[in-house]
Amino acid sequence: MTQRSGSADLPLHGGRVPKWLGERMTRLGAVLCEAIIHHYGRDELLRRLAHPFWFQSFGAVMAWTGTLPASPPRSSAR
Repeated sequence: MTQRSGSADLPLHGGRVPKWLGERMTRLGAVLCEAIIHHYGRDELLRRLAHPFWFQSFGAVMAWTGTLPASPPRSSAR
């Protein structure tokens, strides 16, 4: 990834994740993480999760809107 400098305003939104959406996010996050680990290895997954824009995109793919800051990692860890 290209190194960039600057800042990003990534606002959080209030509310709760519906149970059906949380379950869907969990399944999708697990499949995405497994695919990355299979093709690129565990270290690459951790490197990508540490990148703020990649992490934000990962959450967007799972329909995460910032309701709970730990939703993508928690969904992926299950």
